[in-house]
Amino acid sequence: MRVHITLFGLFTTLALGVGCESIQTQPEDTESIRKERADLGEWIESRHHAVPDSEVRVPVDAGVAERFSVVVRLLAGGDAAGAARASAGVGYEVVEIRDGSSRYWLLSEVDDQGVGPLVVISASPERDLIAEAPHPTFEVGTGAQAIELVAVARARAAIMAGAHRCASSNPSGCDGKTSVCNQPIGPPSRPYPDSDVAHSPSSLFHAAHQTLTDVWPDAIVAQLHGMGRGRAVPKGQKTRPPQEWTWFIVSGGEDSSASGSPLSVRVRDALRASAGGGDVRAVSCQDPRDKRRFQHRNLCGTKNVQSRELFGQRNACTSGTSAMSPRFLHVEQRFDPVLNDALARKLVVESLMDAIPQSASGTLLR
Repeated sequence: MRVHITLFGLFTTLALGVGCESIQTQPEDTESIRKERADLGEWIESRHHAVPDSEVRVPVDAGVAERFSVVVRLLAGGDAAGAARASAGVGYEVVEIRDGSSRYWLLSEVDDQGVGPLVVISASPERDLIAEAPHPTFEVGTGAQAIELVAVARARAAIMAGAHRCASSNPSGCDGKTSVCNQPIGPPSRPYPDSDVAHSPSSLFHAAHQTLTDVWPDAIVAQLHGMGRGRAVPKGQKTRPPQEWTWFIVSGGEDSSASGSPLSVRVRDALRASAGGGDVRAVSCQDPRDKRRFQHRNLCGTKNVQSRELFGQRNACTSGTSAMSPRFLHVEQRFDPVLNDALARKLVVESLMDAIPQSASGTLLR
C-alpha cells in the first residue's frame, strides 16, 4: 500500500539562470530520459514522502548502494544518458527539468514511493557547494532551502531524503538517541531509527553523499536542520526573553572548540549581520565564547554520519572524530521564527552565498 505525504514549504523566487552550460554531455538517449519544462520547486513539491510509522525499508544492501553510486557518478559527470540506462536497475529514472533558462538533472524514484532520496544536479553550477536536507518533511523548509541553494546560489547539487525520519521503528545501530519520534515529542529518548538518514549510513542518501563528495573533492557540504519543534522555549535559555533566543547554531560538524572552523564562523557572522538582534541570534560550536555567553544547545552534528564520513572515519556509525573538516557545515535553525517563514529561511541561503564565493571564472567545470 502506498503511504506518502508531499513536501511542504515550497520556496519562493527561483533565479532564472545564467550563461552557458558547463557540462559536456554524451549523446543523449531521448527514449530513456524524461524531459519536462517546469518550475523546479513545484516539480519537487509534487513528489511523495513515506510517512511516520509506515515501516518502509530505508536501508539498502551494499550491492544496491554501489549500483546507485554508479548512477550518481555518471549523472554528476554529465553522462545523463548513461545514468538513465543504469538507473532502472535501482528503481530510479533520470528527469531533465528546464526551468526558464536553467537546466537540471534529477535522479528520482520511478514509483514515487518516497522512500529513497531525490538527487538534483545543476548543469550550470557556480559554487562548489552541495546542499543536503536529511529531514525535509520533519524539518519543513529545509528542503526548500536546499533547492534554493541550487537554483539561486548555483550550488552543484542537492540531496533530499525521501522517507520521513520517523518512518521506521527499527534502530539504526549508530551512536546517539532522540525523542523526536515520540508523540508528543519528548522523553524518553530512543535510538535513532534507520529511516533517519543523518544517522544511518546504509541509506541511498548516504551513498549519494559519499559519491558527490568524491566526484567534487573541494565541494563544501551544507546540511540543513531544524530545531525547537515542540519546544516553546529553547533548552538552556529559559531565563532569556524571546528576543534573546538563539535562532541558528552553525558547526563544522564536530564539537571541539579548540580546533576552530573558519567557515562555520564566517557563516555565523553573516547570519548575525542579516538577522539582527545581536550576537545571540547565531552561534558557532567552534567559538568557545558563544557557549559561555549564550548557553546554546549542543546541536553540533557530532553524531552525524555524513560529517563523520567526510572526516575520514572508517566507521561513521559508531566512531567519533577528533579533527575538523573544512568541508562540512551543520546548520540548525529554529522552526519559529526561521523555518516557518519564507523570508527568514532565505537568511541561511544568503549567508552561505556570502561565505562561499562563486567561482572566479563563472560557471564551474565538471
